[in-house]
Amino acid sequence: MPKVKETTTGRKRGTKKDKDAPKRGLSAYLIFSNEWRDRVKAENPDASFGDIGRLLGAKWKELPDNEKKEYQRKSDEDKERAAKEKAAYEVKKSS
Repeated sequence: MPKVKETTTGRKRGTKKDKDAPKRGLSAYLIFSNEWRDRVKAENPDASFGDIGRLLGAKWKELPDNEKKEYQRKSDEDKERAAKEKAAYEVKKSS
């Protein structure tokens, strides 16, 4: 009887994330979806999580460019905040 090579079944363990690390900046779409998720849920109470995501995606695609620019501006501000927090975190971590 031929030998069967045994393989380990299990997950590879990555490095643990530092709980004190700052959060990344949000994209324009994520800011939009955070603001609109409750409205879409209220309009569609029986919708599943995936359905709500699809509806939000459709609303984002229909959004005029001038309104998308407002969300992009908010995203840029959030990314600046994240960069400042990361720089402060790196200084704190290295000392």
